[in-house]
Amino acid sequence: MSDVFTVPMETITEDLKLGDLTEWDSLGHLNLFMEIESTFGVSFSADQMVETTSVQAILHLLATVNA
Repeated sequence: MSDVFTVPMETITEDLKLGDLTEWDSLGHLNLFMEIESTFGVSFSADQMVETTSVQAILHLLATVNA
């Protein structure tokens, strides 16, 4: 996330959510999910991407996909 949004790593916390960073807007959200899919070799539906709007939710989604 820090690479996608070009922010320091310590900026990324579990409480962070869409809109908390200027960079995490709708386009940033799409870029983030494209990077997650590429990095982890997974695919998400458009609904999953729209509904998953926080670091905590992303971690939960990744845990369920990789379970």
